[in-house]
Amino acid sequence: LAKNLKRVRSWADKAGVSCYRLYDADMPEYAFAIDVYRTVEPEESWLYVQEYAAPAEIEEEAVRRRRGEVLATLPGVTGVPPERIKARTRRRTPRGEQYGKVEEEVRFHTVLEGGLRFLVNFDEYLDTGLFLDHRTTRARLRDAAAGRRFLNLFAYTGTATVYAAAGGAAATTSVDM
Repeated sequence: LAKNLKRVRSWADKAGVSCYRLYDADMPEYAFAIDVYRTVEPEESWLYVQEYAAPAEIEEEAVRRRRGEVLATLPGVTGVPPERIKARTRRRTPRGEQYGKVEEEVRFHTVLEGGLRFLVNFDEYLDTGLFLDHRTTRARLRDAAAGRRFLNLFAYTGTATVYAAAGGAAATTSVDM
């Protein structure tokens, strides 16, 4: 984690990126995705920890121990206090089923990506609404949008639409369930 943090933080600082993946199940026995979110106003770091549900053959005690090790290690390695570390578990869902709300607490935090501001929510859902692995796709949309009409049929939180508008799209329409 410390090695990843040093490497990725350096890249993020140079690229002007405030949200990035620190760890993605690099070791099979620690099946976690750990994302860093640096917010503005107030300027602070948050960790969003997603545990990939263990297969049924893994003993529950081993799962709890590993989760405990990860959550206990993160504050010391990253400097992020435990109250700003949010943990979720990703489980396989039947086809077509979506994750619902986890909590009813609506508290948004502002982050920056590509010179744009986005609101993320660490509490309500399984994800924050800003998919970090889609950053390159959003940037490509911005580059291609000038003067075009943009239709986003899988809008979710609308981040792709924001990028298209920032790229000079003549019009945007966003649709989701």
